Amino acid sequence: MGIAIIIDAYVAAWNEPDEYRRRGFLQLSWADDGLYCDPTGTARGREEFVAHIARFQKVMPGRRFELTTAVDEHDGYLRFGWAARDHDGNVAMAGMDFGMLASDGRLAQIVGFFGPLGLA
Repeated sequence: MGIAIIIDAYVAAWNEPDEYRRRGFLQLSWADDGLYCDPTGTARGREEFVAHIARFQKVMPGRRFELTTAVDEHDGYLRFGWAARDHDGNVAMAGMDFGMLASDGRLAQIVGFFGPLGLA
């Protein structure tokens, strides 16, 4: 399975309000023991990640994620930019995710950063 399908399913999980369907997207894209980390928290394993997304959706209802860059991938590592749009289509938040693939091609780890890359 290609990286585009994996990342599309990952983004779809963030946008899916139905827990059963969200779990299905993560079954396709997320390793059983995957690790997710961003400034709001950490989730270890698929079930914790399903719950993490549900908490985000409760705090930020109606946010829709989309990719804002191509997915760069080499040697099992990847990165991509994203934006979350509000009900009116305005960018409510944006950032970049960095990740690592598991041996089966699913996501083993994502570390997310919010906002633009700062300059020193």
